[in-house]
Amino acid sequence: MFANDARPKARFSMWLHFHGRMLTADRLSKWGLAVDPICSLCTAYLETRDHLFMECHFIKLVCNKVLKWAQRKPATTATWDQYLRWVIMNGKGKTQAAGLFRMMLAECVHVVWLERNQRVFEDKSRTSDSIAREIVYMKILIKTTLSQKASNVLDDEY
Repeated sequence: MFANDARPKARFSMWLHFHGRMLTADRLSKWGLAVDPICSLCTAYLETRDHLFMECHFIKLVCNKVLKWAQRKPATTATWDQYLRWVIMNGKGKTQAAGLFRMMLAECVHVVWLERNQRVFEDKSRTSDSIAREIVYMKILIKTTLSQKASNVLDDEY
């Protein structure tokens, strides 16, 4: 799942996400830190890993827009295990569609986490449309860069 064309920092964010290591409000409060326990993205529920990536309506808006662009169906999961099965089912294999899904997932997790941090630490926020456009743009930019590098390698060889 982590072998994809996303930026290294996006792949690392995805690794943190799947291993339950993101510093969400619930984890920080368990360590004794005084943090606002409410999700800064939807401002409605407690911020946990499960809430952020399965329940938060703001993140669902972003991810559903990106999935719609990629002509994929959104997840309809109720538990973490169902979410993991959905991710594995869509990201498994060596097809271009599976690779695109893995890259989009990594970029979604990373960009949404950056947005969360901007809201918490810098009191800045963007719309779900703006964030979805950034993720799609990153996907196009990464693919274009990889194509150009491959083309340059072929040009150098021949």
